[in-house]
Amino acid sequence: MEYQFSKPRWLHQVESVCNAMSEGVAVLEAGRILFVNAALLRMTGFQRREMIGRMRTDFFAPEDLPFIQQQIALHEREGYVRFEYYLLSKKGAKVPAIISSHTFHGPDRREYAIVTVADIREQKAAAEKLHEANAKLAKQHQDLLASEHRLANQSYALTELTSWEPEKAPAFKERLRTILEMSARTLQVERLSVWRFESSRSAIRCLDLYEQGPSRHSSGQLLRQNDFPSYFAALVRERVIMANDARVDPSTREFLDAYLAPAGIGAILDAPVRQNDALVGVLCAEHVGGPRTWTVDEQNFTLSVANLIGVALANAQLRESEARKDAMMQSALDCIITIDHEGKIIEFNPAAEKTFGYERARVIGNELAATIVPPALREAHRRGLARYLATGQGPVLGKRIEITGMRADGTEFPVELAIVPIHLGEHPIFTAYLRDITEPKRAEKELRAAKDAAETANHAKGELLAELKARHDQLEATLQQLKITQNKLEAENARKARELEEARRLQLAMLPKAIPSLPHLEIAVFMETATEVGGDYYDFHVDTAGTLTVAIGDATGHGLQAGTIVASSKSLFKALVDEPHPAQVLKKMSSALKSMGFRKMFMAMTVAKFDNHRLTLSAAGMPFTLVHRAATGNTEKVIIKAVPLGSFPDFEYEQKILKLRPGDTVLFVSDGLHETFNTQQEMLGENRVIKLFTDIANKRPEKIVAHLSAAAKSWANGRTQHDDMTILAMKMR
Repeated sequence: MEYQFSKPRWLHQVESVCNAMSEGVAVLEAGRILFVNAALLRMTGFQRREMIGRMRTDFFAPEDLPFIQQQIALHEREGYVRFEYYLLSKKGAKVPAIISSHTFHGPDRREYAIVTVADIREQKAAAEKLHEANAKLAKQHQDLLASEHRLANQSYALTELTSWEPEKAPAFKERLRTILEMSARTLQVERLSVWRFESSRSAIRCLDLYEQGPSRHSSGQLLRQNDFPSYFAALVRERVIMANDARVDPSTREFLDAYLAPAGIGAILDAPVRQNDALVGVLCAEHVGGPRTWTVDEQNFTLSVANLIGVALANAQLRESEARKDAMMQSALDCIITIDHEGKIIEFNPAAEKTFGYERARVIGNELAATIVPPALREAHRRGLARYLATGQGPVLGKRIEITGMRADGTEFPVELAIVPIHLGEHPIFTAYLRDITEPKRAEKELRAAKDAAETANHAKGELLAELKARHDQLEATLQQLKITQNKLEAENARKARELEEARRLQLAMLPKAIPSLPHLEIAVFMETATEVGGDYYDFHVDTAGTLTVAIGDATGHGLQAGTIVASSKSLFKALVDEPHPAQVLKKMSSALKSMGFRKMFMAMTVAKFDNHRLTLSAAGMPFTLVHRAATGNTEKVIIKAVPLGSFPDFEYEQKILKLRPGDTVLFVSDGLHETFNTQQEMLGENRVIKLFTDIANKRPEKIVAHLSAAAKSWANGRTQHDDMTILAMKMR
């Protein structure tokens, strides 16, 4: 029997929304394709006419059909299926994808399946590269064993040196002595010293010189730029001064007679001490004896210790006057996030925006746990905060630890974290320093392994250098590929933003183009969305007898999903508006939305019919309706309790009939008005809304909605709006 194609009415109403989606979407009836969106066409390379009317099994390779038939059978039993497999493109290529399908009944009682297809080719390619990289790392494992003991000692030393609580830190002199003594033992050098530039920057003076043999500290020595110009030039120019043979190295050989020979120094490793990117001094590791080859990890450890000394210097200078800057200088991590004692974000720097994918204005005031902490770790985070506030103790404070973070798109990744509490007033605040260590850790291991391999295979130096160069080139290629991937991701984010803007314009286009003009009613409306695509909705309908039907709704959530259910609700309202009773309109809309399969998505709505001076009212999960009586000056609060649309298909909705007189004013609002929060976390609330309305209810509707929206904006006092707000005022003439 030839397939008869018949596209249902509801599909015409939502296909523009589906075409705006970045994932592929197909709608099927009896296994045949009724509709495909633009994203699925791009993914497969087919034209729309080449897919419409064909069976879904036509787009899988013959050898894959047994597995696909299993999934179809599972879908028929469960009504929903999700699996990862290969979709066949027009050119015969297999496109890896995540395929989801669920069954629902449309308003016409016909059974449909909606299929979403997510293209995962880039993820597959990235996984392939990761697998190759892991194979290379496995081969290099033996080369790492030689440096494990040294790296463990360095890690232990850095952990100990960073595990102090800032408010209990000793004086700078004592702190510096501890750093030099532990670092000298870790580096196994006889002499370790810190020098600081004089104010003229023409000389450096020794703050502390530690000699490990006699366990002796000294200070005060002065080195002038005029006496050692090459060394001072190298301090400014080089990342580190690595003099494996200090007596012949161009940067240090001018010290031979005055400094190196008398102290028996054979090798020097110097790292700059910086504050706010400004060079303020130098950490000098001096090996007594002959020449010594400094390893990469020793250079990195010396740099870390120099950074730690820079932080200690900054802490000594700014400890009392600039507590927050002091806390920031105690860590070299990129992302800086500050929270208050309630766990809410009060600072979110640009690096954090880039790493986690949030705009600063969007997260200020949000709870940190719900924003960047994975769901499995949130309760532990909250308990830790509560414990510190109650006892003043926090096991992770002042330490560097590795945990898992979560980006705005829900992906999880490893981060290095250090948390510092700051006591400025009645309640403490906390500054967290985070760094994405996914790629740096891998790159560091590869570079360290390459260096260690060169040191342990000196007898084959020529071959090893060639191998190291090849590995370096591979690493550079990998890093370049990562940059290309990052650029693609940024371009994808920009594309999704454009798609969301298109959806926002579509959402606004569904609102009435004009307010009805009726002899017995004066109407004004205000609407403002919290995100690009809002969840609020209002509509009007005037029948031939002059009866006005009004709808005001609020979808759960915001964004594209909310826009989809609003579009469906508008279509249903237009189709059912001629029903004589508002409660019957809501019941039929609820049943239709339930059949469409919007998982965990609902629509709250109030439907009111104005027949001259008689108001018939029904509501589904919406806030109160206010009626101001002109004769008495009183405001009535009308509450109709019911579940939102799409919850239960057979729910019986209540309705009320009110008699109105000239001058009476009816106010409909979404919960975005009374749930407006100010900067002190206080809600505007129902009582304030009722008073604001009562004070202005004798004015024209335009004045009423303007007064209420201005009051909400004043109450927020600059705080970002987190929910859609709709205000609809109607005055009887």
